[in-house]
Amino acid sequence: MRSRILIALILLVLGMIVFLPVARSGQGDCTSRADLNGDSKVNVADAVYLLQYLFREGPPIQCEQDLDLSLDVEHVTCFPGGGTPISLLVRIGEGLTGPVTLTPALPDALRFLRFPSEVEPCTPARFILAVDLHAQEGTYRATIRARAGEVIAEKEITAVVEGPASDTATMAHALRRAAFEFLRDRHPLFLDQYELPSADDAYQAFVPCPETLIVSYCVLLHESWQIVCSWHVMVPPHDWKRVSIGNADEEIYWACEFDTDDVPREIPYVKPFAYASAGE
Repeated sequence: MRSRILIALILLVLGMIVFLPVARSGQGDCTSRADLNGDSKVNVADAVYLLQYLFREGPPIQCEQDLDLSLDVEHVTCFPGGGTPISLLVRIGEGLTGPVTLTPALPDALRFLRFPSEVEPCTPARFILAVDLHAQEGTYRATIRARAGEVIAEKEITAVVEGPASDTATMAHALRRAAFEFLRDRHPLFLDQYELPSADDAYQAFVPCPETLIVSYCVLLHESWQIVCSWHVMVPPHDWKRVSIGNADEEIYWACEFDTDDVPREIPYVKPFAYASAGE
């Protein structure tokens, strides 16, 4: 009789180990639902931990402190200058609160465009992984670190760069140089004061969205400067070329447009597509 009671008690405890964390953790996803004390092992100590938590006001179940970061794409293959949209989702357990801060770690050849600095749990976010037009063929790795309180989760993205580079940067640099000349005529001290370089190789170049036959974008980056060149190819007089120069640190924003005769004019600055929701 005692053995039957013991077996029933063991089955009851095992059932609680497996199913109670699922019910209690809500949004969270534990590495192992049965590892209640967080020692990376599943044994009788987890049953004791659970009983103390339920009946003796013991420490909280570790599952409730869980933080999970998931990406819909973790491995990409693209050409130099290419861009790939990626969605991310963060889930947290009951013991944590949002928002969750996100910190990227990237090699020089990669950039995250429209990357959020923080997200709310279970709210999808979308950003673009872009490869420098000057990147050499090879494999590059980027890491995203999510943090909620003292709990941290990380995910790695692998980018394989292969194939010939796009020639988009050639057009973008030509537009940048023309915009600089116009800017120097209109605001002579601007370029000298902020020391924007004139050499093409001082900038990294990215194509943040797929190239089309109608509209092309190219983002040129130098330190905290963001120069976005875009152009629209249609039958005149519907062609246009635009250059937007921005620096969030200096709070400087300026833009110009060229008509079909390449005559420039200043236009109101509009945050470009590539940085429409960037975590600046």
